[in-house]
Amino acid sequence: MNATGVSLLGCGNMGMILLKSLVSLPFVATGSLSVYDPDPEVKRKTDKMKIRYSNTAKDSVKGKSWVILAVKPQILPALLTEIRDALLPGSVIISIAAGVTIVKMQSLLNAGQKIVRAMPNTPALIKKGMTALSYSKEISAQEKALIRRIFNRIGKTCVVNEDQMNAVTALSGSGPAYLFAFVEALVAGGVELGLSEKSAMQMATQTIFGSVKLLIKTGLSPREQIQKVASPGGTTVAALAMLEKREFKDTVISAMKAASHRSFELGKG
Repeated sequence: MNATGVSLLGCGNMGMILLKSLVSLPFVATGSLSVYDPDPEVKRKTDKMKIRYSNTAKDSVKGKSWVILAVKPQILPALLTEIRDALLPGSVIISIAAGVTIVKMQSLLNAGQKIVRAMPNTPALIKKGMTALSYSKEISAQEKALIRRIFNRIGKTCVVNEDQMNAVTALSGSGPAYLFAFVEALVAGGVELGLSEKSAMQMATQTIFGSVKLLIKTGLSPREQIQKVASPGGTTVAALAMLEKREFKDTVISAMKAASHRSFELGKG
């Protein structure tokens, strides 16, 4: 089994990240890779990369054993209907669309269609992403291994039950935006307290970077790390008390629930 026949439908931010990952893999032949996206800018980029650009989605998937759908959930049903009759028997469909279930996709395709749901996130741009994967029962062990190789190229992967994918979307899929919002708040606070924006940004980003590395390296829980920073009666305790008063943890959890619910709604289409 190999992935020499690959079609990528959709070349937005994540689609382009996946495209660059695909062309860097030794088992993907550039000549057998086809891309479709209605944005005319994509054709210019793929021409520069010497990758075949197809004029329609249907044309792109013809003869391909692997089809990656990097499109918004709102347009996925219509796209699946369009390409259904052009798919090779036994081809593998990989979708990164939030919310749209395997059962929903199979209902729009031919019976027994092999489907993978993947939820990557934007740190994949620097090969530090997190991708969760769920498989339909038709996917073989060999295919699963190859799929993980594709996504391990842009970070780390884990396999979850499909009924957990909305939670994944809320945590790691949308998670980078929560962190960016927190950095924005830290910088604003630093500026309000008298720092320059440049200094505040450097301090905020390096502090978060170092703290996350520390959390990973030590294996200690977040609560244990907090206890190491928060001396009784000190500045950190005062700050944490204010976060607790403003229900910081509950606010984050509520935000994640909102994201998960929206993922569910998008899947209903």
